[in-house]
Amino acid sequence: MKFEKPNKRRAFTLVEMLVVVVIIAILMTLVSAAVFRALETARESAIFFEANGMHAGLQTNYSNGYPPADLRLIPVSGYDPTTSALYRFVQKRFPRYPISEARLRQDLLDEGIDLDSDNDGVDDFYDPGVSLVFWLVGFHKDPADPFRDHKKRMIGDWDDTNTNGTWDAGELRTSDPDLADAYYAFDVDRLIKGRYFPDIGNLYDDDNDNGQWEGDEAMTDEKLAFLYIDASGYRGLAAATVLTFNGFKPYRKNTSDAGPHYNDDSFQIVNCGRDKKLGTGGKPPSDGQPFTGNDSDNITNFSGGSTMGEFTEK
Repeated sequence: MKFEKPNKRRAFTLVEMLVVVVIIAILMTLVSAAVFRALETARESAIFFEANGMHAGLQTNYSNGYPPADLRLIPVSGYDPTTSALYRFVQKRFPRYPISEARLRQDLLDEGIDLDSDNDGVDDFYDPGVSLVFWLVGFHKDPADPFRDHKKRMIGDWDDTNTNGTWDAGELRTSDPDLADAYYAFDVDRLIKGRYFPDIGNLYDDDNDNGQWEGDEAMTDEKLAFLYIDASGYRGLAAATVLTFNGFKPYRKNTSDAGPHYNDDSFQIVNCGRDKKLGTGGKPPSDGQPFTGNDSDNITNFSGGSTMGEFTEK
């Protein structure tokens, strides 16, 4: 009688195992890339949503004229600070405010806006991140003192929900009947030194390396905040006189830095996007071409749901 030997289980060869490992690695890479891109898209969408919300807040509450991003009292003509864009806007917006150069300058200083920080007699404060928050947090209901407690609102120091008798950072003030509602519902946890940051990770300096930003640490990444740039501050200006912030200029449509620009009669809200680099703004590489480099993933209120690298003027 003839007996057949039972089949022995054949083991994987080294080559077969390596092929399987390579296939798994490729699949993981593809899946990881898709997940990472989905997360980035979600972050971009969240920033777009916030920029559009701020846009709506400005449109609704400043329909008769948009506020200046430049909070300096720089004369528009001659040497008279009362001709500055800020002075004229405040005078028009708050007609019962007993305005004078000295009063406005002191009120701004009391609320954290030091126009002449180096005390050389020349106003040097320009921060479009602070300006955005300044004009959107609302004002005191006292028509003769609209800037009262403004600094507290700009840093999220608004309410006393823990009944300890003081206002604590991160609390939303709702109980004071004299405090007007904010024009945009900021997330107070992201209001840092009068600037508002998107939720795209740790944006701040970390002197003690614990992975968190703390109130006594230097905050060096103010360019990562949402920026507000009104059209009146740069309409038709020569390239040499256009205001810049950390090297960034307002976005332009054509080949001249002096204009025309996007949102010709209103404003731009700009954020540096996922690469956390603001870029230089200004004009695109050539007419009809999208922005490249560090500007390519910047997010604005006028780019129609696209980053600047995907946005081309129709």
